[in-house]
Amino acid sequence: MIKNTNIVKKANQALVLDSIMKNKKITIEEIMNQTGLSRTTVLSILKDLSEKKLIEKRGRVHQSVGRQPVLYALSRDEYFVIGVDVDVAPIYLNIARLDGKSVYSRQWEVSLNANANELESALIKNIETALSVAKISRKKIIGLGLGLPGIINVNQNRATEISRIRGWKEDNCIAEVLEEKFGFPIYVRNDTHLLGHMEVTSEGENMLYILHRSGIGMAPVINGEVYEGTFGNSGYIGHTRVDSKGKICNCGAKDCLELYCSKRSIEAEYEHASGKTSGYDELISLAEEGDPAAIKIFEHAGHYLGIGISNAMKTYDISNVVLGDLRCDENHVFYQQILLSVKQHMVNVSIKEPTVILSKYTKEMYGLGACQFVLENFFEQPKLHTNIDENGGEWLENESL
Repeated sequence: MIKNTNIVKKANQALVLDSIMKNKKITIEEIMNQTGLSRTTVLSILKDLSEKKLIEKRGRVHQSVGRQPVLYALSRDEYFVIGVDVDVAPIYLNIARLDGKSVYSRQWEVSLNANANELESALIKNIETALSVAKISRKKIIGLGLGLPGIINVNQNRATEISRIRGWKEDNCIAEVLEEKFGFPIYVRNDTHLLGHMEVTSEGENMLYILHRSGIGMAPVINGEVYEGTFGNSGYIGHTRVDSKGKICNCGAKDCLELYCSKRSIEAEYEHASGKTSGYDELISLAEEGDPAAIKIFEHAGHYLGIGISNAMKTYDISNVVLGDLRCDENHVFYQQILLSVKQHMVNVSIKEPTVILSKYTKEMYGLGACQFVLENFFEQPKLHTNIDENGGEWLENESL
């Protein structure tokens, strides 16, 4: 039997919304053609969505004969989402409309030695500032996505461990704290996974998004969706082992990939080689200017990062890779060494020639991945499953809209 009589209506509503999102602006006739729904059904759904202020009329189609059809689009100024990307020390924030377009961005620094309480306070302060400067009411926010660089439990909506933040405990409930403070839903996820949502360009696409930071993360994109894994930690390649020299990682294990190619390791290697303390961005420039020590270190790091990438390619049987936050162009020695290393370690393994490209997104846009996740969650189509036992069964529904 049908337990929820609204299930067909909700499924049809999701179809209409999906059509509007993909087309940006669309007429009633086009919605009918794309969804297969009748005019009466489409009109009823558009009326309901308009009353909820999820959509709005956005002009007309100009044509020489007949009536000019009305164009419908997602509302621009009624609802928003917030995305926060935590990369200790920089933290990036974006506020986006329902169509995913950013209307505000913000970046701030926290101490490299920041503890859990300091991070929490900084988040609250800067979210408040962002809403105030952007002049957006909390009531218009449908959710906030929070990307954290640690061990995530998506079932509990929390990070159980973040090694780079002092005093972070397994029972830290930052989502609950923020929800109580602001009154809208908070979604805690792996930072790399959320950034990976920005890179998904089409349904059915398979790719690996590799994030190069103080650690190395990966978001596997399978059939056009970011694969989170059982608890939200898939693609944890920064702590896969690549050598046997005995270097101790901050996770407690030896010879993790990130010890040889992360931003922190590159900075540490240069200081050891030259006696000078330089930030990652400065080292990128020094290598471009021909500094021998910087060039050698980036060659070494690129070699190991290429090994990690090729191992991931082999594991997932995916040959398309996007590199995020490398902060150099395609001519840089670091990128070129990564390509060379991947090619060397994929010989006679991949049917398709491996492709490794740089992400087009800049740091001002890093919060948009979390925004995209919140929007996908909000607009998720209702799913059906059967609840069957020896006495029969019934149709059930996962609520979404």
